[in-house]
Amino acid sequence: MKFAKYISLLLFILSIFIFIFLHFNTSLIKGNDAVYIGSERCAECHQREHQSWHDSQHPKIFKRFTNDAQIVADY
Repeated sequence: MKFAKYISLLLFILSIFIFIFLHFNTSLIKGNDAVYIGSERCAECHQREHQSWHDSQHPKIFKRFTNDAQIVADY
């Protein structure tokens, strides 16, 4: 019984340390200066996902319009 309490206490302390480490090191994981690198850069490692995305309507959603004639929706 004493051994089970010791293990429980050890696991509790370990989980606190893991929480603190992950909580305070999120800037190392996420990065503070995130910038958009472009879809082609993503495709270098994720070819299948990029091709699926590219063949869908998603890359066209935020297309920049050069004139009002390109906008067909009634806003």
